[in-house]
Amino acid sequence: MADTSNNIHTQPSTTGWENQQNGIVLSRHFKKDTAVAKGRKLARHLATDLTIHGRDGTVLTTAKYTAPISVAAK
Repeated sequence: MADTSNNIHTQPSTTGWENQQNGIVLSRHFKKDTAVAKGRKLARHLATDLTIHGRDGTVLTTAKYTAPISVAAK
């Protein structure tokens, strides 16, 4: 089974939506689309997966982001 502990999760909260990693809230948002956009940015930056949850907590989608390939200077 894959290690999912470092994944970013966009999920509902009592005040709207939040992005969490390892149980730590990284950002809070009133709107889901804003939370998803920030979650994608975080996942790209950290080269990890983003799991987007619905209002009922079910997983709607997962996207995998990998580290950018560095190009050696010529």
